[in-house]
Amino acid sequence: MGPFPLIFVLVLAITSATSQARQSSTPAVTNPFLGPADFQLSQFAATHPNGDSLRTTDGAGNPLPSNTASLAISNRGPLLFDNVLANKLASFHRERIPERIVHAKGHGAFGHFVVTHDVSRFTKAKVFNRVGKITPVLVRFSGTVRESGGAETLPDPRGFAIRLYTEDGNLDFPGLQIDAFTLRDPMLFPDLIRSMKRNPETHLIDQTQFHDFLSLRPEVLHNYVKFFADSVRAGSSRGMNGSAVNVYECVNAQGQVTYCKFVWHTWQSIPPLTDFDTVSLAGVEPDFYTKELYNSIAQGNFPKWTFGLQVMTYDQAESLSFNPFDVTKVWRLDQFPFIPIGVFVLDKNPTDYFTQIEQAAFCPTFVPGIRTSPDRILQARAFAYKDAQRYRLGPNFELIEVNRPLSRADGYERDGSMRISAKDNGDGGPVYFPNSFKGPRIDRDMGTEGPHPINGIMARIDSRDEDNFSQPREYLEKDVGTEEKVRIATRIATVLASVSVPEVRLRVLTNCIAPLGTEFYQLVAGALQTISAGGPPNYNLPINPPAYSNLLLEQ
Repeated sequence: MGPFPLIFVLVLAITSATSQARQSSTPAVTNPFLGPADFQLSQFAATHPNGDSLRTTDGAGNPLPSNTASLAISNRGPLLFDNVLANKLASFHRERIPERIVHAKGHGAFGHFVVTHDVSRFTKAKVFNRVGKITPVLVRFSGTVRESGGAETLPDPRGFAIRLYTEDGNLDFPGLQIDAFTLRDPMLFPDLIRSMKRNPETHLIDQTQFHDFLSLRPEVLHNYVKFFADSVRAGSSRGMNGSAVNVYECVNAQGQVTYCKFVWHTWQSIPPLTDFDTVSLAGVEPDFYTKELYNSIAQGNFPKWTFGLQVMTYDQAESLSFNPFDVTKVWRLDQFPFIPIGVFVLDKNPTDYFTQIEQAAFCPTFVPGIRTSPDRILQARAFAYKDAQRYRLGPNFELIEVNRPLSRADGYERDGSMRISAKDNGDGGPVYFPNSFKGPRIDRDMGTEGPHPINGIMARIDSRDEDNFSQPREYLEKDVGTEEKVRIATRIATVLASVSVPEVRLRVLTNCIAPLGTEFYQLVAGALQTISAGGPPNYNLPINPPAYSNLLLEQ
C-alpha cells in the first residue's frame, strides 16, 4: 500500500469516528487529507472572539507602537535607536532551547489513568490503591536518534514515556517500544549513542561506525533484531505497545518486596507501515505520527492502553538462568505473566506544544511502594535524565508547570535560575536540615528507600559475554512468523550493505548473526548476496555461518 492510500484510509477512519464523538466546533473536513490539526488557527479564532481587542505589549506589559514598522529616517534611512525592534529580535534569538540528546523529536497528549485491578499484594503505591481511582496522565512518544526536524516514520527505536501525577508526586516511566534495552552497563551508553548519531567529519549517519560498535558489543543484539521487526514500523503511535524496560522493586503494606517490570498494551489494532510507506511518508508527511495522534484525539477517537506489571520473587530471581537485572533481556510472558493494573486514555491534546511537550522532563522517579532495584541501567538513568533536564531546561525545571507535581513539593532546594516565587523557594523557612524551626520533616513511614539484600565483591566487571544470543534466537524461533523473519533478515542485510568496511560487515555476521542459527544467518547472507548482485561490490560471503570471532576478546 502506497502512502496516499494509507493516509486516505486513516483520514476516513478518523472522519467516521467524528460522527460518533462529541460535537466539535472544528470546521467540517472536506479534503480527505486535512484534519483538525490543519484547522487549529480557525478553531482558536472561533474560541477567542475578542482576542484582537487585546493590546500588543512587550514582556513588561508596555504597549507597542508598531509590530510591523521599525523606526527610520525617511523611507531609506537607517536608525539603531528602535528599542521595540531590538527587543523583538532579542526575544526571537532566544526562542529555542537545547534539544534532547536522545528522543529529540516527539509528540504527546494528556489523559487519565483508571485503576481496574487490585494489586495491593504487590505494592502499597497510593496511585494503585483503589479500583476506580483516576489519576491524570501525560504521555510523550518519540524517536531516539532523529533530530527534532527529522522524519517520524523512518525506522528509529521509539520512546514511549508516561507520567502519572500522583498524590505522592510524579511517577515517571521513561519507557520504550522495544522491551529489551541496548546495554547492560551504563558506562557504554554515551559510546552507543555517538555511534548511532552522525559521523563527526561528514555529519552523516554512518552505518559503519554503529555496526563496528555492535560487532564488538553484541549485547546490543536483542534490541537490534527487534528493531527490524514490523511492530517498530508502527502505523500510528496509538498502535504502539510500551515497556518501562527497567526492573523496579515493589513493596506492599506488609513490607514484602517483589521485583517488577511495568508494561502497557495498546487497545488499538493498527497495521504497521510497510517499508515503502515508511520512506514515502517521510517525504509526503514527515510529521505523520504527530498529526495522526492530534487529529484522532481532536475527533474524539481517544486511544487506550492497558497498564500492568510482571512480577518476580527473590527466590525466582536467585534460581533464574540469567541475571534478572540485565535489561538487554526480557521476562517472557509465558514465565512471568502480565498482571493488569488499569487503563490509561489520552483524551486531550496539548494547547501549547513548547510548554507542555517540549519542556516536559521525564525522569525515572519513585513513590512509596515503588523503588529502585539493583538494575544498574535504572540507577544510571535516575541520575542522567535529571542532569540532562537541568542542562536543557535549567536547574529548576521541576517548577515548570507541566513538571510540577499535583502534591506539594517541600524541601531544602533553594535559589538558582528561574526560581521566581517565594512560595517555591521555602517562603522564609529554614534552609538547612535538621532544624528545630518547623522546616519540612522526613516521613520515615513513607520513605521509598529500604534495605536491599546484596552479597558480593565490588569490582569493575566487563559483562560483554553474558549470553547475548539465547533470547534473540528464542524471539526469532517462537515469536516471529516465517514471512516476518524474512523481512527482518532483509532489513538487516539492507543496512549491512551500507557498511563500507568489509571487515566490520563480516564481524557483524560472525559475532552477531551466526549465533542466531544457520537458518537466519543464511537468510541475511542470501539477502546481502542479492543486493550485491545489482552491482559491485560482491561480498563473497560464506554460505555457512563462520565461527564466533576472537576479536571480541582482543578489544
